[in-house]
Amino acid sequence: MDHDAPTLLLIHGFPTSSWDFSPIWQALTTHFNVIAPDLLGFGFSAKPVAYDYSILDQADLCEALLTRLGVNRFHILAHNYGDSVAQELLARAHDGSALAALHGRKLRSWSQQIARCSFAGRPNHPAATAADAARFWRGAFPEITRR
Repeated sequence: MDHDAPTLLLIHGFPTSSWDFSPIWQALTTHFNVIAPDLLGFGFSAKPVAYDYSILDQADLCEALLTRLGVNRFHILAHNYGDSVAQELLARAHDGSALAALHGRKLRSWSQQIARCSFAGRPNHPAATAADAARFWRGAFPEITRR
C-alpha cells in the first residue's frame, strides 16, 4: 500500500460485483490505493437469506470497512446500484455524519463524476475495449490522467 497515494473506494452495481472494475483495474491502481468490496449479497460476499438489504445498510458497511482499514479520506467511483450507496455516503459527508472527507472536492463535482460513471459506454460493458476504458478514464477523471 502506497501511503502517499489517495484512496479510491469502488462501489459496484446490481447484480454484479467488484469484478466490474477489472477492465480499468491497472489504471486505477497506478494512481490510487484501491478498495473494492463486494457489497453484501453480491460477488464473493455473504448472502444472508433472512436479511433486510438496504442502501443505508450498504453505506454503513462501506463506512465500517473504511473505519476498520483506517481510511478517513477517499475518492469514490461507483455505478448503477453503487451510485445510490455513493450518494448516501456523499449526503453523510455533506451533513457531517460520515467519516468521509472527499479529498478536498466539492460535493457537486463528485456527484457529477459519479453520474458520468453511470452512463452507457462505461468500460465494464461486455463490448468495451481497452481503448474504451482509457477514453472513459480520461473523461471521468481528467485530473489524474494528466500526470
